[in-house]
Amino acid sequence: MKIIFLSALLAALVFAQNADQSFTMHSPDGRVVVILSARQGKLEYQTAMDETAVLLPSVLNMVVNNHRHFQDCRINLQDQSAIDETWQAVWGQRSTIRHRANRYLFEILENLPEPHLSVEFQVADDGFAFRFLFDGPGGDSLLIADEQTGFALPEGTTAWWTEGDYNSYERLYRHTPIGKIDSAHTPLTLELPSGKFAAIHEAALLDYAAFVLRRDKTNPNRLFTDLEPWPDGMKVKAILPHRSPWRMVQIADTPGGLIESDMVQNLNEPCRIEDTSWIKPMRYLGIWWGLHIGKETWFEGRKLGATNENTRAYIDFAAKHGIEGLLVEGWNVDWKNWNFNFLKENNRYSLPAMAAYAREKGITLIVHNETAADVTNYERQIEDAYRWYETLGLQAIKSGYVGTIKPFGFTHHGQFMVNHYQRVVELAARHRIMLDVHEPIKPTGLSRTWPNMMTREGHQGNEYNAWSSGNPPDHTTILPFTRMLAGPLDHTPGIFDITFDRYKKENQVHTTLVHQAALTVILYSPMQMFADLIENYQEHPAFDVMKQVPATWDESHVLAGVIGDFIVLARRSGSRWFIAAVCDENGYRGEFDLQNLLPGKYRMVSLVDGPKAGYATDPTDYRITTNNYNPALLPLTLDLKPGGGALIILSEN
Repeated sequence: MKIIFLSALLAALVFAQNADQSFTMHSPDGRVVVILSARQGKLEYQTAMDETAVLLPSVLNMVVNNHRHFQDCRINLQDQSAIDETWQAVWGQRSTIRHRANRYLFEILENLPEPHLSVEFQVADDGFAFRFLFDGPGGDSLLIADEQTGFALPEGTTAWWTEGDYNSYERLYRHTPIGKIDSAHTPLTLELPSGKFAAIHEAALLDYAAFVLRRDKTNPNRLFTDLEPWPDGMKVKAILPHRSPWRMVQIADTPGGLIESDMVQNLNEPCRIEDTSWIKPMRYLGIWWGLHIGKETWFEGRKLGATNENTRAYIDFAAKHGIEGLLVEGWNVDWKNWNFNFLKENNRYSLPAMAAYAREKGITLIVHNETAADVTNYERQIEDAYRWYETLGLQAIKSGYVGTIKPFGFTHHGQFMVNHYQRVVELAARHRIMLDVHEPIKPTGLSRTWPNMMTREGHQGNEYNAWSSGNPPDHTTILPFTRMLAGPLDHTPGIFDITFDRYKKENQVHTTLVHQAALTVILYSPMQMFADLIENYQEHPAFDVMKQVPATWDESHVLAGVIGDFIVLARRSGSRWFIAAVCDENGYRGEFDLQNLLPGKYRMVSLVDGPKAGYATDPTDYRITTNNYNPALLPLTLDLKPGGGALIILSEN
């Protein structure tokens, strides 16, 4: 009865007598309702959750092969089915993922030449998604000059957003009414006037341009997709048949519900790699932070960081402490002129020798490939380089694309680069290589299909603390609810020397030490960096706690969170639970009843802010305690100082 009432209510509220057609779609639990209509010949959709509007009538527009579609059309429900499957993740925030949704396929009836367009919807309990299908004579050209998918939001909606451009995601988030947005990257996280939360993003971005969201200048509450163009202005160039990425909207009662959604992965194809045994999540150290703070350099000279001697020291430290990987940046030549050779070492480094030494010690050596955005140069060398790395037994690469894309005229997020990034992922899979990509295309769930695509940057990471005014304390309380909805992020946490005065007095990390340790749980990455210098971890009790954090999880839950204020997460690996929290400059105190989540008795190790701690006062004050804990008898109390955190490990007694 509720579904029937809700459908009738939405139809009555939205569609007047001149509506030509409307089709109502439901989520499996009936809470989410989506209506697709051809209204006066124009295609539009809307959605509600629990009888409350999430999107008001939103228009779909597209210019394909010089013809404007969805302006004089009718729709026909061609197919309808239910999806209910469970799949095993190679790595992730959960080891087992359920995909449950209702699928609807609509034929678009238009008096236009090929291609023929259809729209496919999936409506799930945590939101909905749709994509465009282009059909026609196989091999014929598909040219998309424009796609304006609208998102009309209720008045009073606010958003957490970063400015959308075609080259970088590396900005701090703003929280404003949506009318203040000019352009925004996705995921775009929204708080609706009803109190519910939503996030707009895309999934399965393949052979298509990425989009930013732009505000409709005639209506401050309306956004639309703007695809990144080719140099000639065309947005997408492909051949038939083809399909767009999914345009997706997650919906949740709480901001934590957005984090617990698996929608972006579920909208991607199953794993294409037959044998995934070589894909291994890892924690890693790096000859990296020293380069950013000025202790060492990337280029050859007196302070060169990538030397055999330094690499051996890092490998030995990693092996001693059970850390699986080591990144070495600056190992190859031409760092001064940025015309990189990926097959030639600097004169103080031997890649074959270091690969052999790492293998002897059980460490994965991560090869750095900074391309300087010179895609032509990289693609000229990449096959030979990956073949060489594979013969040396090197199974992980961190790549970078700093700068202006070459060939000139292209940008980081258009179809040209989307296809380049994908070619690299598939080539790496053929050579059994895992990837960590910086200056990437945004994650859209493709790691389900290609799980060797381990992690990406694509946000303003920890490195900004080394050479700018840095990230404010609330930055890492926003990222889990925004950028991390798209997929894993290589934030490079774990800085213990918060002020690094010996190298840069004018800079510091704007969190406490414990906050940095807790980020290894909060900000998920299956290649998780412990980013500080090894001398700052040497004999450090807090490092002995942090190094126990694994790089993949069996179960994850958001215990509490307010975007921009704090977040508390509980994650399970095997029989051990890890509870972590971080907060903004105001601190946070909370109490949690864990007896339903943790029914046993536990040995608890707690790394928490000390009584004098604070990011601006005494950021390295911490306390470590060990005791027995029974959740049935006592709630868990957290007391986070300004910019602080907590990291708690629970092992069954």
